[in-house]
Amino acid sequence: MSASATAGDRSAAAGYDQEMGLRLAAHGASWCVFGLHATALLLAAVSSPAQGKPKPATPPTVDARLVELRKLCFDKAAKHDAAALEILTDLNKRFAKLSPAERSAVARTTGELLRSPRCRRPAKSDQLFRAIVRLLGCAGKQGGNELWGAFQLHRSTKKFHGKEWLPLRGQMLEQLGQTKDERHIKNLMAVARHDTEPVLMARAGAALRHFKDSSHAVRRDQIVKDLIKRFAEVNDTASDYTNTSPGHYEQVQTCQRILAEIADPWTAALQVLTRQRCRTTAEWTKFWNRHKSDATWDPPKAKGRDGKSKGKKDPAKSRP
Repeated sequence: MSASATAGDRSAAAGYDQEMGLRLAAHGASWCVFGLHATALLLAAVSSPAQGKPKPATPPTVDARLVELRKLCFDKAAKHDAAALEILTDLNKRFAKLSPAERSAVARTTGELLRSPRCRRPAKSDQLFRAIVRLLGCAGKQGGNELWGAFQLHRSTKKFHGKEWLPLRGQMLEQLGQTKDERHIKNLMAVARHDTEPVLMARAGAALRHFKDSSHAVRRDQIVKDLIKRFAEVNDTASDYTNTSPGHYEQVQTCQRILAEIADPWTAALQVLTRQRCRTTAEWTKFWNRHKSDATWDPPKAKGRDGKSKGKKDPAKSRP
């Protein structure tokens, strides 16, 4: 074998080795790249759930919401009532979780808006006022004070004056009862017994049912006693055609209109307050005369053969 052939073979072998080395290097690099991509994908898959759940936005503070609410409600054109209703709905949902100071601020601000002469809407577009009244009904004693003040506005500022506002004022009475503030029982009773609008008499009497959990003495002495008495007076006058004195017939007609409004709501309220199922004024009067001195009106508990209580007796089966 010649020297030139040997040199050529060596050169070819060296070239072959170099080519194989480059191929192996390229192949190894591709695997490295693949490994890096796989690692990146794995890390992305692990971290994506946390990244895919953005942190919930912090709700605006109560003070900020109230400042915005005032601006929207004082808009005379009422172009932003939808936004104001959204704020009131949000405050209503959050109210139970607010601090005492925040609740007080909400009641004070919304009560001011309800009373303010700058915040006016036509009676046919009273959604804003209704939302405020519902919110104040959740605000306890302070809400009750604001509601009662707004109910009496028709006497002083003439706001909510006129028959077109009777539905809203009736809702104020309902929410006043919802506060369960016993200081306002006398106010609700005054409206129920003496107001000149039968619809307000009916709503005030119905609102008294919210005091069903008050003590027996409060229910008996401050509500049931006088409500039954007034109920019987209206019923008796509405059916009294024997009196021929001047003006009596007009009084009969007035009591008939009152009775038509109050009969069902007052009956329902008395049933809740007394745990009885009386229906007519004669039955209510009979019940009161027989049981006004009772220590409780709760139905007696039925007892089994073993002498143990089986639970409360069905109030529907109780008799006056």
